[in-house]
Amino acid sequence: MKLIRRITESDIVGGTSELIDTISRYGSRGVLIDNKLNVAMMYMSKPNLYKLPGGGIEVGETREEALF
Repeated sequence: MKLIRRITESDIVGGTSELIDTISRYGSRGVLIDNKLNVAMMYMSKPNLYKLPGGGIEVGETREEALF
């Protein structure tokens, strides 16, 4: 797996990104596109934001395993 580009909310809505100072764990996310070029997104209601599908990487888990 190769990082192609880091995407933040500023790429979508403009403005300056707010980066978190600490990382509690790394995550693996992917871009899933259907045959109509719709991109799959996950909505998180509490922080009111959208994320690409995926998950946090646990100890001993590969990036691919965390994604799927």
